[in-house]
Amino acid sequence: MSITNNAMDLPNVHAPEAKELVSAYKVTSVLATVIWELALKNPMWSFKATNFSWEVNDKQQKTMVASKFVVSHNWETLGTIERGYRSNTGTVIEIESHRITTRQNNYRTDNFEKAIAKVRKTFKPRSVLEVAAEAVGTADTVVRQEHHGKDRVVRKYQEEIKQKAIDYVTKGPGYNLFLEYAKQQGDKSVANSLEMLQIATDELSTIEGIKTAMGAKKSALVVVDEGKYLVKINDNVQLYDDTTLPTEFRGKLGLLKLVNEKQFITDVGCRVNKEIYVLKLDEQTEEPK
Repeated sequence: MSITNNAMDLPNVHAPEAKELVSAYKVTSVLATVIWELALKNPMWSFKATNFSWEVNDKQQKTMVASKFVVSHNWETLGTIERGYRSNTGTVIEIESHRITTRQNNYRTDNFEKAIAKVRKTFKPRSVLEVAAEAVGTADTVVRQEHHGKDRVVRKYQEEIKQKAIDYVTKGPGYNLFLEYAKQQGDKSVANSLEMLQIATDELSTIEGIKTAMGAKKSALVVVDEGKYLVKINDNVQLYDDTTLPTEFRGKLGLLKLVNEKQFITDVGCRVNKEIYVLKLDEQTEEPK
C-alpha cells in the first residue's frame, strides 16, 4: 500500500520540541501507514512522537523522521508503537501494551494490517475495576514499605539508647538511673536519641493506625484525576466529581493534598502519591450506595 498522506499533519499527532530548525516532519516508512490509519480513525487518541532521526536534503534542510509514538487517551497511556528490528526479517513494527500477554508485553510484525489489528485489540483504557486494583497494589506497597522503614528507624534509636544503658548498667544500678544520670550530666547525645525515638515512635503509631484501618477494611482508597474521584471502600467502587464527592471525604482529602507524597496524618490517612490517597473512615461512615 503506497503512502501519500503524512500522519504528522493530523491534529492528534504531535512532534517533539526541536532545538534545531526543522523544515518538515514525517513518520518513518515502516510506521507511516499504521500511524495514519490509527490516528485518522481514532481522533480522540493522542500520538506523541518521542524518538526521531534526521534527514538532510541537498539544500541542508532538515526533516524530522519520527520512529516511536506514545499513544494516550485522556490521562491514560494506551501503549507505544515504534520501529523495531528482528534478525530474520529486519525492520518491523513493534507494539507495546499492558494488554499484550507476552513476557515483555510487546508484539512485532512486518505486516501493517496485523499491526493495526493488534493495536485496535489491545489499546483500550483500563476499566474502573482495573484502575482500582492497580491503585490498591500501589497503596499496599507504599504503606508496607513506609511501615517497615519507620520500624527500622524506631529500632535504630532503641538500640542506641540500649547500648548506652548497657555501658552504664555494667557499672551502676540500672536503666532509669542511667537516664537520670545522663540528664544530670547534660549528655546531649542521650537527650537527642530520646527525642528522636519519641518522634519516630509517634510517626510509626500514625502509620500503624492507617495500616490497621486498611487491614480491617475501615479505609477508603481515592484515585484523583482532573476533578474526578474514584472511591473504593472494600468491594464498593464509585466514581464522583467535584460536586458529588461526599462531604465526609472532602476535608480529609483537602488535608492530605497539603502534605508530601508518602506522608501520613493521624486519624486522617496518607498521601500515597499525587493521584492516590488512603482515607481512614470514621466509625459512622458507611459505604456509598
